[in-house]
Amino acid sequence: YMNIPDAARNPERCCKLNHSYRWGGYPVLIETLENDYKIEIDHYISVDFKSFPKLIDSLGGVSVPIEPYEADYINRTTTKIKKISAGDSVKLSGSQALVYSRIRHVDNEGDVGRTARQRTVIMALIKSAQNASAGQLNNALDIVLPNVVTNYKRSEILSLMTQALSQG
Repeated sequence: YMNIPDAARNPERCCKLNHSYRWGGYPVLIETLENDYKIEIDHYISVDFKSFPKLIDSLGGVSVPIEPYEADYINRTTTKIKKISAGDSVKLSGSQALVYSRIRHVDNEGDVGRTARQRTVIMALIKSAQNASAGQLNNALDIVLPNVVTNYKRSEILSLMTQALSQG
């Protein structure tokens, strides 16, 4: 919980950090983080869920560990994706990874478990990107950038991706 600035309604309100983005987009989120953590944010990248499955598919999917109770929950509650199985390294399509990333009522962890699954998918996505060709990375950028809000230039993003991947 953080103090989220909103002079129009209530100059100081305490709520979950993710509400700051919902209430005012990246300007309010940045202001909240800068005020509460006393840091200066120079750059930002916001990616919406529309591009998430497309990005994963452009890199050939992601492999993540799936617990039996997670697979059961997904298969029981979701009909718009191909069924998934449990295992130590299950290859997921973009749509499957999005469903997996969003589940929160499957265990006692709630939002904490959901964010852990999101981190697992992001790390698997980074691993997929490390093994991707330059063409796949360029294609991934073409898919993602129309759904990204950022103050970086395309050339800067490509340079950062190249630098990150070259350094493992």
